[in-house]
Amino acid sequence: MALRVRPKTPHSVTEKIRREKIKLYIEKLRQLVPANCGQSNLQQLYVLENAVEYLIWANNELEKRAIIISEFQRMSSGLLVEARRRSCADIENLLN
Repeated sequence: MALRVRPKTPHSVTEKIRREKIKLYIEKLRQLVPANCGQSNLQQLYVLENAVEYLIWANNELEKRAIIISEFQRMSSGLLVEARRRSCADIENLLN
């Protein structure tokens, strides 16, 4: 029994599929990035530039928010310790 070998896909077909996938993902980026909204015929270069700028902005925002959350947690932890200390002092005053 002879093995049937599948014919190799021509390079041009493979390349066309690759280009179509790139177009698809660039279109998805265009829809996701706020700077691209309402602009249906942006050049691919501008879609990619806007996506990079948006990701840099979003990353900076996340870092800022992480700092704010960390500071809030530190402050609330200090307030909790102070509240416990005052509660203990109040109990001691009541007992004396």
